[in-house]
Amino acid sequence: MSAANNANTLVLVTGASGFLGGHVTREFLEHGYRVRGTVRSLSNPRKVDHLRALGAKHEGRLELVEADLESDAGWAAAVAGWSRCLKNSSRWMMPASTPLPDCRLPKSAAMRLPKKSV
Repeated sequence: MSAANNANTLVLVTGASGFLGGHVTREFLEHGYRVRGTVRSLSNPRKVDHLRALGAKHEGRLELVEADLESDAGWAAAVAGWSRCLKNSSRWMMPASTPLPDCRLPKSAAMRLPKKSV
C-alpha cells in the first residue's frame, strides 16, 4: 500500500507514549498513516512533547487521546472511526521471566470495537 493510500487509514496505537508505542507511532506516520495515540495523561510533557513534535513534523496526522487502562474515560473517543489497531499498552509490570497475562483493552472499550478486531 502506498503512502498516498495510507492517508485514509486511521490507526489506533494504544500506549503511544511508551518506548514501543512511540516507535510504532513514528513508523506509521512515516508510512503516511493517520494515527490516534492513547496516553495516560496529556498534561505530562515528559510523556507527550516528543509525540506532539512528531505530529507537527507529519502535518498534524497524529491525534493524542487521554485514555487509561484503569478507567473507561477516554476510550469512546479513542476507538471511534479507526481502521487498524496496535495495542502496546499494558497495566502489568513484571520480570521478563514471568509469563505474560492475557492483556486486553478495558471491557468497556473492547465492547465498542468491531467484532473482527477484538
